[in-house]
Amino acid sequence: MVIFSQQSSSSSTHDDHIYDVFLSFRGADTRLNFTSHPHKALLNANIATFLDDDDIETGEDLKPSLERAIKASRASILVISKDYASSTWCLDELVLILKQSKIVVPIFYHVEPTDVKKQQNTFGSAMEKHKQRMELEANAEKKSQWAKKMELWSQALTQVGHLKGENAKGRLALCKAVLGGLAVYFFPLYRAPANVINLLEGNRRKFFWGSTNENRKTAWVAWDKILSTRKKGGLGIGSLRAQNLALIAKWWWRFKTEKTLYGEK
Repeated sequence: MVIFSQQSSSSSTHDDHIYDVFLSFRGADTRLNFTSHPHKALLNANIATFLDDDDIETGEDLKPSLERAIKASRASILVISKDYASSTWCLDELVLILKQSKIVVPIFYHVEPTDVKKQQNTFGSAMEKHKQRMELEANAEKKSQWAKKMELWSQALTQVGHLKGENAKGRLALCKAVLGGLAVYFFPLYRAPANVINLLEGNRRKFFWGSTNENRKTAWVAWDKILSTRKKGGLGIGSLRAQNLALIAKWWWRFKTEKTLYGEK
């Protein structure tokens, strides 16, 4: 299942990206007790979102609207919960998200990345049930299609299990995953103007404190303190300006050594 908010003024109108973040999750696992938090926070922070609140999987294939939303998003956040792999929709979403080669931030919600990577425990059980369903299929063509899907699902789970993510224990882990990932797709190749940095830092503060324009929350700790490293008493999120400069340096070095931004050819 997925959650987005309405398109905000921060979304680009000059490219194919309509949404800032695509949030993939298993509705039955996390809609009411975890995923509702990022939905509200993304809205409050003016991050463009689309909400699919249909809890019924009406077919084996993804709805066309969801495919379009995935392709039109700059980044994706995956809330990987214990029954994520039991949903063929979630698995199809995962395959398509990884195929797009965009920014992907996994949040492991009460699961171990190793279980996802190796498809063991609940992930192993889910894949075994999919296999049993495939073996019961009498139609040879459908059985072959199902086998190909299972191979793609297994590869996608292994890939996402290798990605650096957050082992979610609550709102703090969610905030770190979202706030820390914003700079990756906002500032890949240019030095952002100060007014852009200030605007985005303002949105990050809103997200962190859960503030809205109508309901402002009191910040009891300075924002610079929150951004600082754990050794300095912060959360280690990092400032957007520092991340901006680090990304520029990374790409400069890669271009200098590999002569292309996309690796050797």
